[in-house]
Amino acid sequence: MQVLEGELRCRGIAFDFEGNRVCCFPHVVNIATQTGLEVVKTPRICYDFDVALPPELIDDPQYRCALEGDIVGSARRIVTAVRVSGQRREHLQDIIKDGNAKGRWLDAKNNPEIMHILCLLRDVDTRWSSTFLMIDRLLLLYRAVDEFLRSEKYSGTDIAALALSTVQLDVLRDVRLYLSVLHMVQEMVSGQKTPTLAYVLPAYAMLLDALRALKNKLPKLSHVIDVTIMKLEVYMNKALHTDAYAISMSESLLCEQRRLTDDAAVQ
Repeated sequence: MQVLEGELRCRGIAFDFEGNRVCCFPHVVNIATQTGLEVVKTPRICYDFDVALPPELIDDPQYRCALEGDIVGSARRIVTAVRVSGQRREHLQDIIKDGNAKGRWLDAKNNPEIMHILCLLRDVDTRWSSTFLMIDRLLLLYRAVDEFLRSEKYSGTDIAALALSTVQLDVLRDVRLYLSVLHMVQEMVSGQKTPTLAYVLPAYAMLLDALRALKNKLPKLSHVIDVTIMKLEVYMNKALHTDAYAISMSESLLCEQRRLTDDAAVQ
């Protein structure tokens, strides 16, 4: 961009490389998410960001143990073990079907419900929201997955040891909630064939507000959220100095104003 600025200025064209650098918002969110997940796995990393562990986490050794045991990695190992072969994937689906037929899957009110016959999903670091989608699907199917892991077929094997405890499931649900906020905003500005540059600065603000509010719901993960916020703020500050965002927001407002004026004229 600096070279481009020099070339354009030589030709008498005004161009500011700092004011025209546009970061990919979903990619930025993914970077912040991966940073947060590193803190989930290794809580002491938060000290590198001058963020202290929350007292709620310190006072709950079981929860902290589940975090430091790499809860996301535990979920990933389950997914890998179940998906490793077609036979295992089919076995899980057979368990789901059998549970549906016999009414084993109960909702919060102990009423039978139908579990969707789905497969577990793998995550990929470079694929946006893939960790959220992996955890979300695992939790959705976990009652069947738990039967799979504890079945007589795998008794005494390494697979049986992958089953999650109640505390681990609670921690995984909290991690899912944390990731869901990032996923929601990421999806909002990832629409295909839709100009979304004008929405980026409002999206940053909305995401930061949502994360700050989330700290009240997830006090034991507040250090993870704080690090994520700090990472996002670095990129937001860069965006605030980029003219392209302001111009796109102005153009978007003008286009909307013209549309409303045209609609009023037609009526």
